[in-house]
Amino acid sequence: MTSASIESALLRLSLLLDAILILRLFYLKLFRNYPLFVAMLSVAFALQMVAVVYGDGSRRFAWAYWYLEPIKNILYILVVWELFSVIFRDYAGLRSLSRWVMGVAAVLAMVGGALTAVPTGGVSDFNRSAHARTVIRFERGVALGLVIFIIVMLYFISRYPIKLPRNNVVLCMLYSGWFLGDAAILLVMNYVTYSHRNLDIENTALLILQAASYLGWAVLLTRAGEFQETRVRQHLSTEREELLIGELNAMNDLLVRAGRSISHSS
Repeated sequence: MTSASIESALLRLSLLLDAILILRLFYLKLFRNYPLFVAMLSVAFALQMVAVVYGDGSRRFAWAYWYLEPIKNILYILVVWELFSVIFRDYAGLRSLSRWVMGVAAVLAMVGGALTAVPTGGVSDFNRSAHARTVIRFERGVALGLVIFIIVMLYFISRYPIKLPRNNVVLCMLYSGWFLGDAAILLVMNYVTYSHRNLDIENTALLILQAASYLGWAVLLTRAGEFQETRVRQHLSTEREELLIGELNAMNDLLVRAGRSISHSS
């Protein structure tokens, strides 16, 4: 089997799994809880559909990529914001903190994108259009920033006995794998000599990542997972748990007051 046929088969598999995932989210009525997640999957589905019907080397796919890929990258940011808004829905101060952390992660993403934007030796996207190179750098920066944000927030959450719905934990884990894998593949291929073979390897790796993520979400996200809560930090004594909960509430109250003070000053 040639690399082109393997890539074509993976593209169709990814498209199928994306469609199954979207239908499952509607069937389970989870689209109400995660509308931006569904929007991201729908944009990805439309882009892959064009690639399957017309080919990823066609003019129609180029136009679809021109408009849809930047939208998908922006939705990457929004789905993570959506997730942590749900996680911290009972903690207004921590919601504000998460937005600040996301802002810092976005700055780090731009810095990382700038550091990797300069062509070196032979760059895999050397012969691509200027717009495609810009989109790829933007996606790489966004993915790196979101990985940083998710890791920082998960570390923070792990310090306290916060209860999270099982679906939130699943989304956090798979988002981390998705964005880390996406950023790593694009970063590595940026420093590989351009060739059609290397380009096929890059596309194949990204398609495998997408298909695996779609499958993971489709299997692990459940309706009951919205109500089955799991404690992030377990095996704590009652005294220690009460102390940490008090510390968490105090921190949240402090952040709420600080936010009000800043808004009044403005």
